[in-house]
Amino acid sequence: MKKIIITALLIYFNHAYAANNNYAATIDNSQWHISSATPIQCTLEHQIPRYGQADFEVKANKKINLDFILHSKQAMPKTRMATLTSVPPKWRPGKGVEKIDTVKFYQQFDGYVTRQSAWRMLNELNAGQYPTFYFKDWYNNDQVTSIGLSSVNFNKSYDEFNNSSFGVHF
Repeated sequence: MKKIIITALLIYFNHAYAANNNYAATIDNSQWHISSATPIQCTLEHQIPRYGQADFEVKANKKINLDFILHSKQAMPKTRMATLTSVPPKWRPGKGVEKIDTVKFYQQFDGYVTRQSAWRMLNELNAGQYPTFYFKDWYNNDQVTSIGLSSVNFNKSYDEFNNSSFGVHF
């Protein structure tokens, strides 16, 4: 019985998260860097080949604040719901996909994640996971598209980001 349940779950996750178009940096081209480090803002940037750019931003504020912005080269033509997951890299077989959140990508705006979900994305990257968005893409006849953040080469820039964000004056 236990084997049947595990097999059913594996089939479900493979089908539910199978994507027609996949955008993510590879081991060879994954780069993270600090693009802004001032007393009022710190930004950690990641290029996603053929899709756009991902930014984590901390701004001067009295609240615990972290924003994630997913900039696309093409504007979102319709508002879409996206599932944000933590996906293990291919070299870590056996570790499962975990849902982080469901987010709304608004028409004509960049993708935006705030608060605890943004912090969880950073923690998942730090643990070697790939935070990945899945949504039905209007440009691709509503086929499922995935946009993933690569954890390759993340840790050094993440350390710099943490150090710089301590310098942001609150």
